[in-house]
Amino acid sequence: KVISLNIKHPSLTGGAILELLDAQDNVLQEKKINWADTNLVEFNRLRQGIYRIRLIYDINSNGKWDPGSYAEKRPPEKVVYFPENIDIKPNFDYALEWEIMK
Repeated sequence: KVISLNIKHPSLTGGAILELLDAQDNVLQEKKINWADTNLVEFNRLRQGIYRIRLIYDINSNGKWDPGSYAEKRPPEKVVYFPENIDIKPNFDYALEWEIMK
């Protein structure tokens, strides 16, 4: 089973980390993406169950979420979630679209 996610965004630049989460918010798969290269991401080999998707704006492109720093006056990197849970059924592939408003 596959989730294909087409991400639409008005003006995102740089990188991001897209994470596939299980129902307990454990990270099952992670994809590092560069907006200049792709808007389409696939998660493969999924079992039946409930999944969530989280996107981390990787502002400094270091491949991980960074907390803010009060001393450096830097906010934490922004995190957004796909607006609904994805219920994977047997023998189905899923093509989803996600429009992110910055």
